[in-house]
Amino acid sequence: MRKLALFGASAVLLLGLAGTASAAGQAKPIQVLLNGEPLQFANPPVSLGGSTYVEFRSLFTQLGYSIQYEAKTKTIKAKSAEHEIQMSVGGDVAFVDGQTVPANGQLKSVNGRTLVGVRFIAALSGKDVNWVASSSTVQIADKGPSTEEAAAVLSLFDKIPALEASSKKAEYLTLFSPDSPLRPYFEEDVAKSPDKETITSTTFLGKEVVEYSKQEATVATREHTVRVSGDFYFDNVSDMLYMLRPDASGQWLIYDMEQTAVEYDNPEALLGKAVAVPEAEKTAIEALLKAQNDAFNAEDTEAFRKTVVPFDGLDETVESLKQSFAEVDIQYSIEKTAIVSYSEDRAIVVQAKLAEAKKEGVKLRLIQGNELVKKDGKWLFDEDEYVLKQEEL
Repeated sequence: MRKLALFGASAVLLLGLAGTASAAGQAKPIQVLLNGEPLQFANPPVSLGGSTYVEFRSLFTQLGYSIQYEAKTKTIKAKSAEHEIQMSVGGDVAFVDGQTVPANGQLKSVNGRTLVGVRFIAALSGKDVNWVASSSTVQIADKGPSTEEAAAVLSLFDKIPALEASSKKAEYLTLFSPDSPLRPYFEEDVAKSPDKETITSTTFLGKEVVEYSKQEATVATREHTVRVSGDFYFDNVSDMLYMLRPDASGQWLIYDMEQTAVEYDNPEALLGKAVAVPEAEKTAIEALLKAQNDAFNAEDTEAFRKTVVPFDGLDETVESLKQSFAEVDIQYSIEKTAIVSYSEDRAIVVQAKLAEAKKEGVKLRLIQGNELVKKDGKWLFDEDEYVLKQEEL
């Protein structure tokens, strides 16, 4: 679940060398954001009488309404899962959830287009609305949940400690929505090995509902996860974003999730925690590490390909590596290695490396973790790589 792309050092250097450009002195068109994402309109928003107006159908649709429009009476009937709004062009009132609300001409016909006031409709839909003059932006945001609603969302995370303690991987599937894009990954993992190889324990250092509607909620967490038993695990503190959706019974489940930041526990100490490995296997693993490092320094993608077990996306990884080689000349050197987990066909290795782009004057020290597999008697890098620590020297 917590995979990082190969060659983190190259990416960091390239990002550090990238420049940005901006245009100055240009007029700022009005934009409308919903929870930070721009809304799209066939025609740009306009300012009328100090208020922002947009084409009615696009606004209602993007706020989750279905629309009926009676051209003869110029009346809109909009319905969402939570609200019903009916209003007419030039009307003094709107009908909102069965109640009358002063409309004050918030539905207008301008040059053949039917426009509606953004703030008016967003507020009637239970949203917070803010105008940012410096960027000519209307910010629409879902209002926060009530205490009871937040508790119902966060109750999902109370289930995690018991599920972590279970030896059955399938128990985790009960956390996920049936239509979650993550389910196939977990189902495949369970099919391969129904029992957990590693038992972890997660302590939530903080959790907060940052976006909320009755159909979807986003929860930000900060969590410390450590190994309890079983195979090796890189203990870490991570910042996560969870998108939750309710099932038919109203129970909140995970639809998607993203790790936004991670800090690993004491990476330096891992370099001193090598396990016992047969001498011949240790020599073969160290030869593999050197072969891949040499491939980087020689900018030889075919030599690199020979060090990695084939996986979906390997071709894209190789193309990305070629682009990195073309943009920045980086030389790597291995300072120290430690094999921290070993079995007959799998191993985890931690490396301390220096990465230097001499032309740009950038030098990094990197500690990374890699999973290795033994295929047909040969050790190869698996696709998983963990950037445990990086610092500019």
